[in-house]
Amino acid sequence: AAAKKSGKNRWCSFSESMRAELYENVLLTAQLHNAIQNQEFILYYQPQVEAVSGKVTGFEALVRWISPELGFVSPGSFIPLAERKGLIHEIGRWVMGEACRFASRLAIAGHKDIRIAVNVSGQQFSRDDFLDSFQRILQETAADPDQIELEITETAMMKSLEGTISKLDFIRNNGAHISLDDFGTGYSSLNYLLKMPFDTLKIDKSFIDMIGLEAKGGLIIEAIMSLAHVLEKSVIAEGVETRDQLQYLQSIQCDTIQGYYYSKPLPEKDAVEFLQHRKDL
Repeated sequence: AAAKKSGKNRWCSFSESMRAELYENVLLTAQLHNAIQNQEFILYYQPQVEAVSGKVTGFEALVRWISPELGFVSPGSFIPLAERKGLIHEIGRWVMGEACRFASRLAIAGHKDIRIAVNVSGQQFSRDDFLDSFQRILQETAADPDQIELEITETAMMKSLEGTISKLDFIRNNGAHISLDDFGTGYSSLNYLLKMPFDTLKIDKSFIDMIGLEAKGGLIIEAIMSLAHVLEKSVIAEGVETRDQLQYLQSIQCDTIQGYYYSKPLPEKDAVEFLQHRKDL
């Protein structure tokens, strides 16, 4: 693999660092299989806050793996590995179920207006049984589809345009919502923006980081905001960390804010407490 990365007709010695990396991947893969069987995953929830009022409108569900042997394992390590090893569907299905159960618990507690956003991997979304699986989970958990938003990346949506549109139409026609995730990091084609049936556009953190640092970065965000609103889509800015970023986004009519400025991802109990506190604002 290292030789391929360097270009064709090259060879590469098998160094100790490569040996260590291979060992780590083998070990992590074995532990990942155990994690699925032993239910070592947990969901954290990062608040999504209305830019103007400061009230919570929803949470993004984020999977965490706390291994008895390895401790906390970064999602940046195990999610790509799960995708490579064909395990992401099982993990994704578990995440969907837990997120829907949380939505149901919120509804029972009187928070029917709070939406839970769930990341759907490209592999998961492209499966023929994805829609059936999603419907079964909704039925099993008694979750109201109106409380569920599926976050799908640009890249995943563009795999098969015709098939994607029919899936998205089915999801929205059955009451759930669609968010276009990581906007600006993939194809960003105006053509597919016009064709794709989605409700919310999420501006990637890489653009938010430009606020106050690069004039062009601010102009790009304003352009994205204007385009989304012309298309009657709501906009979530993710990765908001500073007051300057918040104030700038408020000034250009961003709808929703997500990021450490308001809160890091929280365990369910803390997420509910955060919601109760902000509800009284």
